[in-house]
Amino acid sequence: MTLKDALIKALGELKIASSTKEVLDYILTYKCYDFKEAKTPQDTVSASLGRFIRHGDSRVSRIKEKGGVYLYYLSVNEETIKDSQEKEIETSLNAQKGKTKTNDKEEIYKESSLHKLLCTFLYSKGISSKTIAQQRSNGSDDIGKIWIHPDMIGVEFLDSNYKQDSRKLLRIINVKEKVKIYSYEIKREIKTDIQLKEYYFQAVSNSSWANYGYLVAFDISSTLKDELTRLNEAFGIGVIQLSANPFESKILHAASHKDLDFKTVDKLCINKDFTGFITKLTNYLDAQENYITLSKDNLIGYCDEKFSENNEEAIRAYCIEKSIPMELTEED
Repeated sequence: MTLKDALIKALGELKIASSTKEVLDYILTYKCYDFKEAKTPQDTVSASLGRFIRHGDSRVSRIKEKGGVYLYYLSVNEETIKDSQEKEIETSLNAQKGKTKTNDKEEIYKESSLHKLLCTFLYSKGISSKTIAQQRSNGSDDIGKIWIHPDMIGVEFLDSNYKQDSRKLLRIINVKEKVKIYSYEIKREIKTDIQLKEYYFQAVSNSSWANYGYLVAFDISSTLKDELTRLNEAFGIGVIQLSANPFESKILHAASHKDLDFKTVDKLCINKDFTGFITKLTNYLDAQENYITLSKDNLIGYCDEKFSENNEEAIRAYCIEKSIPMELTEED
């Protein structure tokens, strides 16, 4: 029996939406499959169940529990699963009437927890990025700030290898940019057309100053694919789908290039994070040849912390700690 057959058998016998551990326990109990070559059987089961979903295999479906845990079941049992789930939700709500809103929120990962994953993905693309905290801006108009401030900004260095004389010439005749500046609006999920419109035009507003603007989300509904394409073609904001493994994140639509809007840059300098970034970027652009590397390192050092490329264990631990949903994968 192949692992696929064992998974289908286990889900069929369990008859309820089951976690990867429950599926593994069934397979081991009834000896449906030999995991002798798998160092971590539960990870193997998780990856294989996830592959059913990614490949559009109609036999298997899943639901997401609070905390981002996926439960899998056979699609033929969907009506039974839904009825059971509705009863469990009703029972749970009755039992938790005294639970505080604060505790409810703690079970959902924060958008800010996604910043380190995005920073890691961007760095793999040659972009150094920095979080812009709205609370570090002058003024008290928090509603207005969300339409002005990006969540993160990034810089891509283009001319580090030019000699000082060449840099001066480029500055004078302006035939080549020395850096590209990026703006990122980050969301946990985009599930509806209403959400998409609100978040997309927030990204349009927040990125008006930058060379490239992106809307970033961890969970994007596939039903919005055509509308995302239309909006990208009309307004030029790119879209990134973030993954718990940041190196598997995808640029769904590339952003269109536009010139920097220095008036808006000046307006954003009410924020200390933004001002620090711009100051260090300016120092890099104006640096003499002997100080180019130092100025660049100072700017990168000011940017957010990232994960190293060979430390997936740390990435997984971080996602567990922050309650970010994970789906382990392996070679298809």
